[in-house]
Parts: sequence; C-alpha cells; structure tokens
Amino acid sequence: METNDQKPVSPGSVSPGATMPYMIPHLGVAILALLPFSNLMPSLLVWFRYRYRDEAIRRNALSALNFNILYTVVYVLCLYAFPREWKLPSQTVEFWMLLCSIAAVFFTGRRKEFTYPLSIRFFT
Repeated sequence: METNDQKPVSPGSVSPGATMPYMIPHLGVAILALLPFSNLMPSLLVWFRYRYRDEAIRRNALSALNFNILYTVVYVLCLYAFPREWKLPSQTVEFWMLLCSIAAVFFTGRRKEFTYPLSIRFFT
C-alpha cells in the first residue's frame, strides 16, 4: 500500500521539486530578445503540461502568460504609435518587462509566488 508523503502546499508556496517548471514561464522575456513574439511559448508550454497536475504551477504559468500578452500588445502599440526616432516608449516597456521577469524568476526561485504589477487577467 502506497502512502502519500507529500505535505499539502500552502497557497503562497511551491510544490516540492517543482522549482524549475515554476520558473520557466518567466523566462519568456529573455526568449523575446532572441525571437520576436516568442515570449508566450514558455508559459503556454508549462501551462499545457502542468494544468491538471499542479495548481500552483498552473496559476503561475497563467500569470506569466497574461503578463506577456499584455506587454507584447503594449510594446507593439509603442512601436507603431510613436515615430521611429522616439525610442523611449518602447525601451521603457522593454525595461519594465525585463525588470518584472527578473523579479519573478527571483521570487519563484525562492519558492514563493509572484504577482505581476499592472497586469490584466486575460485567462483565469
């Protein structure tokens, strides 16, 4: 007879052994630097894989997905709404995305949930 030795996970913590799948969705901004508009892929892949397995990872992946969708739209609007000589709006959005992603990786690496500031929930 098997016993379940795992302790219940509190809402603000990560499942034991799930640090990497918890951090991967937040690396989308680093991938965005390599391939345009690919920042949604890490969070989508983690969400598809863990959506029924782990509630904390599912919430985290959806949070990263919502953030990346919002700021991709804002970034594209900044690129096309302002003249090409004005690089400050798009660079500000890039800096904000990078800063939030670094903070998210830092928090999730310490096994804590991260809530993105100024984020709209497209998916729940």
